[in-house]
Amino acid sequence: MERPFFLIFVKYFYSLLTLLAFFSPVSYSIWLFLPAIILMWISYAFFKVGVYKGLKFNMPIRIQSRSTSINHRKIFLLFTIVMIAFIPLYIKYYTGANALTLLLSFRSMAGSDSNYAQYQSYFAENNLAQFSMSKAPYILGYGILKYIFIFFCMYFIAYTKKARKKEYFLLFLIFFLYFLQGVSRGTSFENFELIIVTLFSLTLRYKLIYNRSFFNKRNLLYVSVLGVLGITYFVVSKSMRYAEGTDALMLRDITATLKFDRDHWIMSIVPYIGSVCMNLAGYFTFGLYYTSELFWKVLMSLDGFPISFLPWASSLIYPNMTCSNVIESVNVDTGACWQPDFSTLIFSLGIPLTYWIIYKMGFFAGRFYNYIINTRDLSYTIGLFYISYEMLSFPIGNFITSSSANQISIFITLFVIYTGWFKKLLIIK
Repeated sequence: MERPFFLIFVKYFYSLLTLLAFFSPVSYSIWLFLPAIILMWISYAFFKVGVYKGLKFNMPIRIQSRSTSINHRKIFLLFTIVMIAFIPLYIKYYTGANALTLLLSFRSMAGSDSNYAQYQSYFAENNLAQFSMSKAPYILGYGILKYIFIFFCMYFIAYTKKARKKEYFLLFLIFFLYFLQGVSRGTSFENFELIIVTLFSLTLRYKLIYNRSFFNKRNLLYVSVLGVLGITYFVVSKSMRYAEGTDALMLRDITATLKFDRDHWIMSIVPYIGSVCMNLAGYFTFGLYYTSELFWKVLMSLDGFPISFLPWASSLIYPNMTCSNVIESVNVDTGACWQPDFSTLIFSLGIPLTYWIIYKMGFFAGRFYNYIINTRDLSYTIGLFYISYEMLSFPIGNFITSSSANQISIFITLFVIYTGWFKKLLIIK
């Protein structure tokens, strides 16, 4: 049986995380990372088993009349106009910045210190962390637009054999608008999401349009080159965010307990690669450190051991404490780093139930994949994307659970899947 593209996608990502843990010059040995790495690969195994189980089930196909009156291209043009109007307002509300000023600033385009500092200051001064009625339209609007954004990315990249030049320009424009609102905050998260959406759409395109695997030597070479360019941009923007100068390889501790190790073997052999890995480690290695510390200091302790196997035992052993509270109580500094959903699930539900959830995610991913191949249904495609995205997020962060826009987009996806509404719009001829 052919291995589904999204399963290969997750496997490659986990392989890169494993290599990054090995090469990152941090004050935490690879042996201490082992619990998180092993748990991560076991989760992949459960996901894989679930996927192949799901592939054996054929979902009942709802026959939909495919209306010829639906013009996706006109809807796309309308959506682009709405994005052009909405994103500057969204940027202004959350950061106080002017979109035109951002466009004219080269330093801002790299995610400079001023953008990040101004965003943090403006956010705190205006108490934007608290929900308010004035905030609701921006939360809801951005969530809906994010769903439509993913829809059209997949429509034109994965489903359209040959798009027009105008459509490629509009697609580039909405990519740029999405990128711009990340620049306004001086963060790189939006860039990461753009890369994931694009790669997912491209790998699906190869299956639907060309009926072959994306993962050949030539494409992997292209992805590697683009990856090097992307990492270079990321490292430069990160250094400009925190440093007064422009030294792209300026290194610093990730947190007070996960520090830069100047005596690490890689800094002696290939210091440039070690420096790049260190810049990436704060984003992609900290989650493994977090999970390993949860394992060593909480789950392997006399008090915390029942949490490993018993659902909700943590609420009895550590009442009124979250996973982060407990981690910090055992002298682990989390700083401003991403905290992985995988650790939160294990802490709340135990390891067996967590793996059962991952197995069911794989099962639905397999069933969705079958349905997509048979029907070209974009609602199931977006559902499969979010399952795959959560699998990428599990070991390193909380990309979905911390994002109201992603949660709204998922709600719309599930609503469309289970009610059958808008099917004429979402099934591609």
